[in-house]
Amino acid sequence: MLCFTSFATVMALGGGPQATTIELAIYQAIKFDFDLQTGAVLALWQMGICASLLMLVGRFSKQVSGKSNFRTKPSLQPKDTVLKKSWDSIWIMATLMLVIPPILAIVLSGLNSKLTGVLSDPRFWSAVSTSIQVAILAACISLLVGVILLSTTRVLRLKSQPRRADSIELIGTIILVTPALVLSTATFLMLRGMTNVFSLAFGIVVLVNALMALPYVIKTLNQPMQRIATQYYPLWQSLGMQGLRRFWLMEWRAIRAPIMHAFAISFILSMGDLTVIALFGSQDFNTLPLYLYQLMGSYQLEAAAVVSLVLFAFSIGIFSLTDSLNRASYSHTVTSQTKRQESSRHVESK
Repeated sequence: MLCFTSFATVMALGGGPQATTIELAIYQAIKFDFDLQTGAVLALWQMGICASLLMLVGRFSKQVSGKSNFRTKPSLQPKDTVLKKSWDSIWIMATLMLVIPPILAIVLSGLNSKLTGVLSDPRFWSAVSTSIQVAILAACISLLVGVILLSTTRVLRLKSQPRRADSIELIGTIILVTPALVLSTATFLMLRGMTNVFSLAFGIVVLVNALMALPYVIKTLNQPMQRIATQYYPLWQSLGMQGLRRFWLMEWRAIRAPIMHAFAISFILSMGDLTVIALFGSQDFNTLPLYLYQLMGSYQLEAAAVVSLVLFAFSIGIFSLTDSLNRASYSHTVTSQTKRQESSRHVESK
């Protein structure tokens, strides 16, 4: 579905009549022709195709019982050989040859003579500021909604109500069936008769980006939150701990790493989104992806390469930062535990 609803790639490469996707057709109908009826019809087609795909996959991917009527001996670990290592090395090198060249192209093309000019342009820093604000707010909203939703579903599972839990989780993941531009179109049509939609552009972009990141938050946090609830739910009940106090004192340390990882994913998805901002963006409301698209549209390719490098640096930087914070927190926790153990031993020896 992500490939089917691809928008940024087709739009950035100038998809014409022979290379127009449904999502790009929706954008053209609303943004340029202001044909809201055509946009709504195309949005319904997009949702219908994605929903059909989801139901088709769900029909052929039903889980098979893992129980067996006979017992088998555990298989031995296969011996590693030079041939197997060579085969693995070939595939690893092939994968690196697919991934590394685009990354090198971003870095090498971004370090050009326009670097200083782009970094001193007020429009660039305005786009950076807006992108960071949208990304932080969208990631926080998505993370908050995801944690609340999963806190509900795990309690339902502990109370032996898996169907209700699955239904609630489906609410969060069903967003994948509804592409970002379809959500934006629906929001535009809903608010058009009430107020000036473009005056609410910032809030709409933040909200839609938060919704689009929600399935990834749910998939990232589902297992860690379910696991800690299974282990400590009786203890929480016996101590009468609930709400924010329980989360801060007992859950935060255990699921801090996946929470920060989910935040990083949501941040990068929101910061690099072009779909929503393409519909609601303007000269006064611009993000880095839209600024990059505008530079490419005016054939300022060297300046666009610099902006691409900055976006890439933000992506690498946020993941590196979260990884460093997780390692620092883990080291601090281990050090604190070691000091407490040494202190208790010292007291016992006395």
